[in-house]
Amino acid sequence: GVDLAKFSPSGPKAMVNFPADAAGPLIGIIGVIRRAKGHAVLFEAMRQLADAGRSVRCVVVGEGPSRAAAEQCMQERGLASHVAFVGERDDVPAILRGLDVLAIPSLHEAIPQVGLQALATKTPVVASNVGGIPSIIRPGKTGRLCLPGDAASLAAALREALTDTATTQAMCERGRALVEREHTVEAMLDQIEAIYRRKLGTG
Repeated sequence: GVDLAKFSPSGPKAMVNFPADAAGPLIGIIGVIRRAKGHAVLFEAMRQLADAGRSVRCVVVGEGPSRAAAEQCMQERGLASHVAFVGERDDVPAILRGLDVLAIPSLHEAIPQVGLQALATKTPVVASNVGGIPSIIRPGKTGRLCLPGDAASLAAALREALTDTATTQAMCERGRALVEREHTVEAMLDQIEAIYRRKLGTG
């Protein structure tokens, strides 16, 4: 469950330092840095956006076994000045509030907690259409989905999220409402209690 007081649209926004020549909207990817999280797909999508005349910046939050490979991928695509690796952070709500889009380009995934947290802070989300993601990032309703492992599909979804601001804002409002309705700490506790009661034959 999501703590709605902590993951709120109102509150401080984290600042991320980039070189003076880096410009553009800020995309975030938050989680363990490993191949399945799709960092390489995101960097290729960023390269495609830049080649099409739309540069974006990216903050990478987290650590993991694939950090060196991710940094090399970023370097190979000429994105060094536009990507900031900031390691593990304890101010995720503030980071989410400072993003223009959260990317979840996973190759496989269950239901990502950071996706629910982003919805709670009304941060736009673009994610892979894989695993449990579509149950919370509902296409056209609470966010946008792309094909897993497909950088062109991810780039197109990011571009749409950043340019169709009215639709994006409406998705953010519905995303917050979804979390308030189904994914609070209280809602999760109620569901767990209901499961125990069914199994024990007391409900």
